[in-house]
Amino acid sequence: MAAVSSILTIASALSDLAAKQPNQLVWVDAEGRLVIGPYPEARAIYDFIYEAITPTVAGPDASERADRREAIPEPAIIDLRAEAGRLRATYDLRVGGKVFRVGSLKQALIVGLEGIEDLKPGTLTKLALETKRSKRVVATRRDDLYATPHPESHSHKMRNEYYVATNNNESEVRDFLNKAAELAGLRGGEFEFRWVG
Repeated sequence: MAAVSSILTIASALSDLAAKQPNQLVWVDAEGRLVIGPYPEARAIYDFIYEAITPTVAGPDASERADRREAIPEPAIIDLRAEAGRLRATYDLRVGGKVFRVGSLKQALIVGLEGIEDLKPGTLTKLALETKRSKRVVATRRDDLYATPHPESHSHKMRNEYYVATNNNESEVRDFLNKAAELAGLRGGEFEFRWVG
């Protein structure tokens, strides 16, 4: 999986360093690492595993970092594609310590929102207050999802008291899941949504 971290976590780490060394630059090196220092001399890297800035001189070399990454096991994938109805595309959804493989955007949205709510109860209550153009992603009443009447097939009752709007494109699903993860306070590595095939 990709190296992912919350923008707030990276910003916090960089702002701490900037307070001490304000003239440093940040770039992505040839190995794809986020590095910091007086260009082109990398004096520190942002370590996505530990979500911290580590010095390159005193810190571990690339092979030691690779060993550390290999020591952290990937969670087993819970394959839910058989429950997707019509298989549209395959997505992996990491919520907390679980990775779900789903077969549609609708399934990704439902599994993702339920997983985030399980991990951080109260997230859907916050998300129900959010609107995007003419719809809410979740509501306690089906009629409150859309500004105009929609067929029941454009919504789904989740396993809790919420209904979810299911008439969404991939960009909307991604935005809704990212907003839920943000409202839940999930950090890098606790949430990821990606297309597999």
